[in-house]
Amino acid sequence: MPSPTSAKTNTARQMGALVATHATPWGLAVFVFMSGYANRFACDDAIINARVVANVLAGDGPVLNAGERIEAVTSPLWLLVLSIAAWLGVSVEVAAVWLGLLASSVAVGWTAHTAARLWPGEGPVLPLGGVVFVCLPASWQFFTSGLENGLIYLWLAASFHLLVDLARVDGASRLRTTLTGAVVGLGLLVRPDLGFTVAGLLASGLLVARSRGDGARAAAALILGALALPLTVQLLRMGYYGAVVPNSAIAKLPDGHRIEQGLTYLRDFYGRYWLWVPLGIVAWIGLRALRIGDPKRRPLILGALAAAALARHAYIVWIGGDFMHGRWWLPPLFLVLMPVMAFRLPAASGRRRLELAGLAAIAVWSVIVASSVRPSADRDDHISDERRTWVEWSGREHPILASDYSALGWYDVGAEYRALAASPGPRRLVLSGRFWGEPATYDAADWYPPSVRLVGDACPLGVLSVVAGRDVFIVDRWGLGDPYAARIERLLEGQIGHERMLENPWLLARHASVDMPLDERGRSARRALRCGLLRELHLATTAPMTPARFARNLWHAWDLTWLRIPRDVGTAERLFCGD
Repeated sequence: MPSPTSAKTNTARQMGALVATHATPWGLAVFVFMSGYANRFACDDAIINARVVANVLAGDGPVLNAGERIEAVTSPLWLLVLSIAAWLGVSVEVAAVWLGLLASSVAVGWTAHTAARLWPGEGPVLPLGGVVFVCLPASWQFFTSGLENGLIYLWLAASFHLLVDLARVDGASRLRTTLTGAVVGLGLLVRPDLGFTVAGLLASGLLVARSRGDGARAAAALILGALALPLTVQLLRMGYYGAVVPNSAIAKLPDGHRIEQGLTYLRDFYGRYWLWVPLGIVAWIGLRALRIGDPKRRPLILGALAAAALARHAYIVWIGGDFMHGRWWLPPLFLVLMPVMAFRLPAASGRRRLELAGLAAIAVWSVIVASSVRPSADRDDHISDERRTWVEWSGREHPILASDYSALGWYDVGAEYRALAASPGPRRLVLSGRFWGEPATYDAADWYPPSVRLVGDACPLGVLSVVAGRDVFIVDRWGLGDPYAARIERLLEGQIGHERMLENPWLLARHASVDMPLDERGRSARRALRCGLLRELHLATTAPMTPARFARNLWHAWDLTWLRIPRDVGTAERLFCGD
């Protein structure tokens, strides 16, 4: 029978081990919550979700405008989460900020706890990769922002946890393997462009299954679990919207590669924060640790995740990056840091000295970066500090609701549209003159549903569309929410996703009354819209949804996704209608 003294000693050791294991992960989670809360905001792109959710709850479907089937948001799963929150009575903007913050906090803590299990021994758990990720000022912004970054982190954390569980057992059940595949496959619903990441995570699971000797059955379970729901959603997307990817993705697809701008985006993030320094130290410590003890298939997981992160980086560079500083780099950085988000020090004191020296260097780097490195305010590289932009423009420290942006000119446009829509008279098309050309009012076309009282142009889209209300049909000149603007050749040289512009000949040809006389360019645009794939695009997005229309949309979805419209209306007329 153990003595009371030894029992107390064992209890103290157990408590110490428990604290050593859990303090680091949840300490990171608390830091994420505090830094994200201090920088909370919702950007204009995030507020687009509020407009779409309003249409979902009103029964018009996941669309920007009643009467036109356009997938204006990029994350179906995030839209579902926000729709549930709104159905429960929570403001969409508030839900997006708080759920994003909570998801980010849980994801970082969960990932760190999972990572600690990868490394053998009984030494203390230290936040090796966690410090690198959470000290970045860019991370603080996108722990909220209203966008789906927090959901991406949470999905990565869940996938990583399940993959590590698979690697630690030799006889995982088929149910567990299928569940792992299903969670990994959810990435395609978080963002369709996470395909490289999903492939890397699946490859990790397949390699682990093969190392256990049950590769064929496990591979089938993983792949079936991963693809069942995404393929179903993909078929629904193609049949409902007539497109393979969301309209917002079509608008941001480059006309050819944008490698030079992509490299600028890469330098803006990795160069600005000197990330090569901590990443080199992390890689060195991780590679040394792989030689200690039973690896339990760790190299398979680490290799597959690193390959997926590298592929994602290459894709981002190829398309030219994004216009928001750091936003697109954060998920692949999180991915590559997951296995070392927390790290258990080796037992050997000699090895500990080297690891501690590396951790000390990372700590010095993190203090410098967190305290003094920020994105530049004045720049001409088409990359913006998203939070600073909206804080300065709104005049508020934490702009979240659409009403917080009342100082903006396009907020006034939305309010004007709302007032005009409430006034009696026929349906009108209003060009505000703030975005392109001169202000003007016309009789509107007749293909809209009865609920639409006014048609108006916009860019940016989020705040204006929410303020205007659902009975105003918003024509997004930049293309995130318009099927034709998204496919027109680039007109402007500027921020990614803001380089297309629906000029007046196209806008009037589609949205003004057919009885309205147009100039020569307008007549060419009107004729082009009646021909070939341009006519099919209109029917795919506005014709009543029937089984026949669904099947036809499926058939044409690929061609409509890659459809590109010449900027010159005369060229477009000849291309689609013939000479």
